[in-house]
Amino acid sequence: MEAGAIVLGALGWLDTGRGDFSEQRLFERAYGLARHVDDEVGTAHTATNLAELRLAMGHSDDAHEALDIALTAHQAVWLYEGLSYGLEAAARLAWSDRRSEDAARLLGATDGYATTWTCASGVHG
Repeated sequence: MEAGAIVLGALGWLDTGRGDFSEQRLFERAYGLARHVDDEVGTAHTATNLAELRLAMGHSDDAHEALDIALTAHQAVWLYEGLSYGLEAAARLAWSDRRSEDAARLLGATDGYATTWTCASGVHG
């Protein structure tokens, strides 16, 4: 079951990267499986993808709920790069809620977390 969660999560990540949210069930199933097998890393990533899906569908309240879960999970397992993806989604949510200053701050935080992750991992680009 854990392998299924990983595969579905990866497919959701690929679809999110392409902006393809046509397979809603895939996103929901990946998130559900990650939670079921108690995979915090998988939960962090799939909740971010689910938030992106809900934003694309115009469901801001549901996106906010998924982002709360995603950001908490990313922070709990120290996934700085993943956290930056969650912050990007939060910035889009703030923008869609017409909170442009919050969106700008979140985008700035995204850059900060990505930089922290890059320096901490020893990757320099």
